[in-house]
Order: sequence, then C-alpha cells, then structure tokens
Amino acid sequence: MSNLINELLSFSRAEMDTAKVMLKTIELHPVLQRAVQRESMPTTEIFTKIEPKIRVIADPELLARALANIIRNAVKYAGKAGPIHVSAKRLGEKIKIQVKDSGPGVPDDLVKHLFEPFFRPEPSRDRCSGSVGLGLAIVKTCIETCKGTVSARNLKPKGFSVTITLTSDT
Repeated sequence: MSNLINELLSFSRAEMDTAKVMLKTIELHPVLQRAVQRESMPTTEIFTKIEPKIRVIADPELLARALANIIRNAVKYAGKAGPIHVSAKRLGEKIKIQVKDSGPGVPDDLVKHLFEPFFRPEPSRDRCSGSVGLGLAIVKTCIETCKGTVSARNLKPKGFSVTITLTSDT
C-alpha cells in the first residue's frame, strides 16, 4: 500500500501545471550519473556513454526522476539478461538519451500502452511484485513537462530501448 501511495504522489507531482515549472539549461552528465548510481545493483552492469559537456533544457528534478524510473525498470526486468547501456548524443538541436537492455522486451502489441497510467504488460508485474503501473506514466509526464518526448521499442533479436529526446541549449 505504501508503494502505491508513493507512486501516486510521484505521479500527481509530475502532472503539475507546466507553467509553474522553470526549465533551465543543465549539464546532463551529472544528472544521468546520479540516476545510474541510485538505481544500480551489484549484480547488474550499467555502461554509460555520454559527452561530459552535453547540456539540455529541462527541470533537473523531473529529468532525474524520469531517468531513474527508466533505469530502475531496466535493472528490475532485464538486469540479469546482460548489461544495460545508457547513452546520450547530440542530433542537431536535440539531445537523444537512450537506455537499452538485453532483456526479453514486451509484446509488440503492448508497447504503445506502456506510458499509460496503471498499465502493466504482464500479470507478473503486479502490486505484489512492487509494480503499480505508474513508472513510465511518470516518465512521460516529466519529459513532456520538460518539452521533450519519450518513446519505447523492442530491439531485435532481443532487448528493449527507451529514448528521451530533449532540446539542446545550443
């Protein structure tokens, strides 16, 4: 019950009025490193590849929450299947942040629903396992509040990828 309440509170905070959020230019590397360190497990390898000087326009708390949720999911559902790769690169005026894992992914027909509140792709991902289906809905709200986009896709032959796109400061 406590986990459900905490997730609901995080979701409500993430759904705040976007006019009240102050977006600013921030260095991505420290925010990303904090999220990786916070969500790492001793049995999971997480590799990061990011230029130290990449800067994005975002709210640092919302971006940190979104990154932590994505990394936490990768560790929880695919961490035993192989390393997790977190990268960021510049594409013109945009920055693409990608979290890739080597897990089984999700059924293709369910990928489009992953960012909906309370959606869980598998019955095994229920409240008893600690999942209430709000993690990726929180990610979407946080990233959209930062004027960015988020998407997910299965990798072939295996694996899963979540991509965040934000505006660069240049």
